[in-house]
Amino acid sequence: MPPSSHSPLRRPHPAAPATWPGHGTGGDAGHTSHEAQAGSVSCAGDFEHRQERLMAVIGFIGSGLVGSAVARRALAAGHQVVMSNSRGTRSLARLVREFGPAARAATPGEAATVADLVVLAIPYGKFPRLPRDELTGRIVLDACNYLPYRDGRDRAIDEGRTSTAEVLAQRLPYSTIVKGLNTIAAGQILADATPPGTPNRRAIPIAGDDIIAKQIVARFIDDLGFDAVDAGPLSGGRGPHFDPRTAWQPPLTAPALAAALT
Repeated sequence: MPPSSHSPLRRPHPAAPATWPGHGTGGDAGHTSHEAQAGSVSCAGDFEHRQERLMAVIGFIGSGLVGSAVARRALAAGHQVVMSNSRGTRSLARLVREFGPAARAATPGEAATVADLVVLAIPYGKFPRLPRDELTGRIVLDACNYLPYRDGRDRAIDEGRTSTAEVLAQRLPYSTIVKGLNTIAAGQILADATPPGTPNRRAIPIAGDDIIAKQIVARFIDDLGFDAVDAGPLSGGRGPHFDPRTAWQPPLTAPALAAALT
């Protein structure tokens, strides 16, 4: 899994378009099947058949319960994963052995460098340690939650003036942030995943300011086994459907979640 000279998701300039492997900036990233504030992002159209899916390298910064569960589902979809944490690669040896040949351990910087998409699943209080340079040009899926008892108080978040994703966007100005996967427990990521088109398939809200990045994240979430519903801009991450106090509510289908977001 060597680093490529040109990653399809690297954005050397913040205005540069993002792409998924095989997904250009022109044309449709998939069809829209449900409506929310900014519209739902669905990827069932051109990803309907598993053999047609284009595989990617998913870098994980954070390999705890949520990160590991997402990685398991990504591997099941045929992606490669690069796992990292704050304790070093040796602490991940057993996990990557269990995951198999499509997984390896790395430092957070290395995981960001080789990844087509970065999944961030760490405590909010560890944001200052993120490898800012290596994350330049990357789409970062922020699956983190702010927990005051663990992370310390953040008055701006407490007062609803910002969110973890917006703070992350300020810390990583040359990355593209999409909020998502913080509204589902680790065990549910494994237990609730279903193929596209399954009746009453569980939906996951996402938020971000870049529509192409959201389409790419929606495609990845579809790979994991869930529908994605667009909750609007990154500031939408301040809403109750992204609040860790209410995030693990009863699962909703895409139409029900879209209706709840309006």
